[in-house]
Amino acid sequence: TVYVNNLTAGVIAGSQQICYGAVPAPFTSTTLASASVENSTPNTPTAAITYRWESKLPAGTYVSISGATSSTYTSTALTTTTYFHRVAISTLNTIACESATTDIIVQVNQVPTITCPSNITDYTSTVSCNKSILLIHPTVTPLQGCSTTLTISFAKDATTTPANIPANET
Repeated sequence: TVYVNNLTAGVIAGSQQICYGAVPAPFTSTTLASASVENSTPNTPTAAITYRWESKLPAGTYVSISGATSSTYTSTALTTTTYFHRVAISTLNTIACESATTDIIVQVNQVPTITCPSNITDYTSTVSCNKSILLIHPTVTPLQGCSTTLTISFAKDATTTPANIPANET
């Protein structure tokens, strides 16, 4: 008797945007994989289903994620936009069939870059424009919610305490 193993991959959810270095929310299984056997009789063997998660970078190829064999998956922290999918494997009479879900994408928002004008010479702790008139102290801190803080400080000279002005005010 010939048995046909009909496998569907199921459906996963979890596409999202995160900040650079953050851990994405867990990927869920909205529909588990399923397998049915054509030409079945009461004595037909059943098809066992297992899972394997894979990931890839946008221009790469899929690679298996070590130890990721559940219907759901929680990624580690990401620094690059990454694609994921779940492969369902149905084994019937020692023959494995595989089917992958549609990709989910975790888009990683990169840390903002601050470019100083060419007339600024000190890029480390204090950036000075016209040295005795304006001191700028940029500080950019990426947060879990992708908030960015930029503090601009103005002072008469290097001995005067700077007055902070929020970056979104003019």
